[in-house]
Amino acid sequence: QWQGEVFNRRQDGQIYPGRLSISAVLDENNHVTNYIAVLSDISQIKESERQVDYLEWHDPLTDLPNRRSLCNHLTSAVERARRNKKELTLLCLDLDHFKDINDSFGHICGDALLRRIGNLLQKRLRSTDMVARLGGDEFILLLEDLVIAQEILDLIQQPFTLDTGIEVQVSASIGIALFPDHGDEAMELLQKVDAALYQAKQRGRAQFAYYNEEMTAKAHARLQLSAHLRHALAKEEFEVYYQPQVDLNTGKGRSKHG
Repeated sequence: QWQGEVFNRRQDGQIYPGRLSISAVLDENNHVTNYIAVLSDISQIKESERQVDYLEWHDPLTDLPNRRSLCNHLTSAVERARRNKKELTLLCLDLDHFKDINDSFGHICGDALLRRIGNLLQKRLRSTDMVARLGGDEFILLLEDLVIAQEILDLIQQPFTLDTGIEVQVSASIGIALFPDHGDEAMELLQKVDAALYQAKQRGRAQFAYYNEEMTAKAHARLQLSAHLRHALAKEEFEVYYQPQVDLNTGKGRSKHG
C-alpha cells in the first residue's frame, strides 16, 4: 500500500491537490492482480493550511509582516550588513493621538486608516526595505539606506479620505536607531529604537529622534524610581509634610525665600 499527496487535473483542465491511496490486490498465491486507487480532493485543507501559515507571519488587518516576521528579517539583515560592512536604519513610527480617531469615528475608521497608512508606507519603500506592523498604531521600517525621516512624517500628515467618506489627518512620532552605531544585534536595535520613539513623543510628538545613550540611562532611572516607589508604598515609608503656600489670614503668598 502507498499513500501520498499528488497534483491531479480536473476535466476542465484545472490542477488541484489530492491525497492518493493505492492498495495492491493479491490472489491466493500472493501475486498482484489489481491495484485499487482512492483519490480525494484536499484543496480546502491546503487553503486552510496556507491561511494559517500566512497569519503566522502577517498582520491580519494590514497584510504587512508582523513582529515575528520582522524579527526574523531583521536578524538576517543585521548578519548580512555585518558581513558586508554596511549600515542599517530602523525606524519605529507611532501615530499621535490615534485613540482620538477611534473614539471620534469608531474602530472601523481607525482600522481603515491603519490599512491606508500601511499601504502608503509600503509603496514608498523599495523592494529591499521592509515595513511591519507591531500592533496597535505602531509600525517598524527597516531600511538598507537612510531615508529622511521628515519625508515620512510629511507623508503621514497628509489628509486621508477613508472609504466611509470621512477625512482624517494625523501626525506621527518616529524613533531612529542605526546599525552598527546604536547596536549590533536585532533585539538590541528594537530596544534602542523604542527608546528613541519615546524621546520623540516626550519632545512634543510630530517629530523624530535618534537614539542616544542618555535615553537608556533615563529609562533605567525611571524603572528604578518606579520600583523604589512601589517598595516604599508596600512598606509604608511615605510621610506627608504640610507646607502652607498662602496665609489665609492675610491672603499673602509664601515668598520664594520663606
